[in-house]
Amino acid sequence: MPICLYCLNDKPVADFNREHVVPEAFGKFKNNFVLHETVCTDCNTYFGKTLDLKLGRQSIEGLDRYDANMKRPDDKTRFGGTLTLSARINDGGFADGAEVYWAAAPDESRLVLHLYPQFGVTDGGRTLWFRSEQLPQRNDLSRHGFAQEAAISVKSVGMDADLSFGLLAAKGYSTSKPEVAGGTQEGEELDIRISGQVDRLLRRAIAKIACNYLAHDTQQSLRCHRRWQCAGSFVTGRQKTSVQ
Repeated sequence: MPICLYCLNDKPVADFNREHVVPEAFGKFKNNFVLHETVCTDCNTYFGKTLDLKLGRQSIEGLDRYDANMKRPDDKTRFGGTLTLSARINDGGFADGAEVYWAAAPDESRLVLHLYPQFGVTDGGRTLWFRSEQLPQRNDLSRHGFAQEAAISVKSVGMDADLSFGLLAAKGYSTSKPEVAGGTQEGEELDIRISGQVDRLLRRAIAKIACNYLAHDTQQSLRCHRRWQCAGSFVTGRQKTSVQ
């Protein structure tokens, strides 16, 4: 019976399905490498719901699928606002530093940038942006590096003045209405700064692609090596430390 490349269990042929070396979500291109009777259905299903999903929805590579017209957005498509992928306006203007995310345009033809409803809190020297639901109490700003006696002013984006006013009052800020800027305009271009980190789940997703390539190139013989078993354990999550 075949042995699964990742869980290393002997299983009937019927318990295996095709494993694309590069996840199919990144393109159904000609001559894409495919592994047969190599990755069991259980492992393949698990990878599809975890590693491949993470790579496709929470990484810059996943975002590239839409820029390359490999996938069309819908009303549920959303990128950004995570540790692995985030973006902020970087134009030196009113909303400089405000957080944005990618979501479908009204006609769902492409992804466009949207502003989170948020407040920019400044002491005249620096500005910190907080999403509306994360705005700290006025008395707690010292925890974010503001001097307790500092003169604080607030501006908001992505929400109207009345909503901003009510939220600020509830958090103990001055009852004067903040400066307000609305959302992004159709066709407006924004300079942004993109940041993120490759977390453990993304490392495992990338390692799986590398392991699949090795398996395809070596005709699966590498599974006999002890170091391969360590690599396979890292991909599946059984190994808790990265393999060098």
